[in-house]
Amino acid sequence: MERRMLLPQWMKVFIWLFMAYALLLPLLVLLNYSGVGVPLQMYGFKYGISLIWGTIPFCLLVLFKGFVAYSLWKEKDGAIGLAKIDAIAGIVICVLMMIASLFTGGASDGVVIDGRAQSVTMIDFRFELLFLIPYLITLNRIEYDWG
Repeated sequence: MERRMLLPQWMKVFIWLFMAYALLLPLLVLLNYSGVGVPLQMYGFKYGISLIWGTIPFCLLVLFKGFVAYSLWKEKDGAIGLAKIDAIAGIVICVLMMIASLFTGGASDGVVIDGRAQSVTMIDFRFELLFLIPYLITLNRIEYDWG
């Protein structure tokens, strides 16, 4: 049985998306440096915000995810291990960025309480978690059959 058949359809879609994303990354970087603003963000890392805290981690993350996706698609022996590292790192980064948003005012909103405007800081929920957790569960489930 092909290892690829162990992957659910939704994971195959994301595999292709991340391989394409990694291949298009140099073009997106060139577009951003030429003045065409392409808003890019993943796990709370925003491309172009700061070189050290945004751009470099973002680019490394996209390239790693592209490599993991390629490894899964080509049914490499270490693909599941890499994908589990990818999933766990993604979950940890998302949780850390959500916690950091509380201290940096990442998601603040003004509300009216008793007729006065109040500033309320909310947690910046990372939507990626809705996919990362099932991704990790699926990887754990197919790991044995992958070999």
